[in-house]
Amino acid sequence: MMSSIWYDVKSKLQDGNPLWWLIIISTVVFLLDKTLGLIGLASGNLVIGSFLKTYFGLPLYLDAFLHKPWALITYTFLHADLFHLFINLYMLYWFGEIYNLYLGQKYLFKIMLGGTMVGGIVALMAYSFIPFLQNPMAVLVGASAAVEAVIFAATALHPEHEVRLLIFGRVQLKYIAFFSLVLNFISIAGTNAGGVLAHLGGALWGYIFIKKIQSGVDILGVLDLIINLFKPKSKLKVSYRAEASPISHTLSKHHTSKQLDEILDKINESGYDSLTKAEKQFLFEYSNKD
Repeated sequence: MMSSIWYDVKSKLQDGNPLWWLIIISTVVFLLDKTLGLIGLASGNLVIGSFLKTYFGLPLYLDAFLHKPWALITYTFLHADLFHLFINLYMLYWFGEIYNLYLGQKYLFKIMLGGTMVGGIVALMAYSFIPFLQNPMAVLVGASAAVEAVIFAATALHPEHEVRLLIFGRVQLKYIAFFSLVLNFISIAGTNAGGVLAHLGGALWGYIFIKKIQSGVDILGVLDLIINLFKPKSKLKVSYRAEASPISHTLSKHHTSKQLDEILDKINESGYDSLTKAEKQFLFEYSNKD
């Protein structure tokens, strides 16, 4: 059984989908955190149990943050408890799959990274400069900012996309996103103000990022330049082939567009799981086309 699980984990990581990287790393970190907690409890050394949160959680106090700036990213892999982990990763997977229908993995890493950082910055600045929020002991953990970024990115892509909810039936993404926004806003005065502010920052990032992409601007385009510096250069290959005629190209494009529309209609009627393996493969290939 373990070999089968390990094979599945390796396959997901090799696929390179940022969703699965975050899901798997967060799960491993959670298990490690709870293991350290048990060791700390058994040994009477509580420092061991709080090690990960202390060094990788995001302190919502500017002076403390300046001593560990990496926490602006690493806090997203830590979770307070099993429910916190489950709800974040479930929502991430669910809305990530909706996003994948329209853009595949394209820009997903930037959306999640940006959501994590913007959400963390919003919470950090609020706790550092708003008097009634200031708390030198406050620490932010969780992938919620990245999750909200994905939710609002998917909504910006296709606000009328419908999902089936257990009680309410078919609901469009724009209403789910609006409800999330209102729920977060009225929760600012609660006990988890830092988390709520991070949610709002992540949501804002996800929505703005996609809107800028739709207008032809990649806010994090500089990341591509940095990544390309470390990519091995491939050997130049030259091939010759006959160019398709304009008529055949138009017919092929029309057929592809028609097939895509049929698949999206099927998703709206019966959900993503109703697709055949061939239809899922078509969506995957289409979404990864340049």
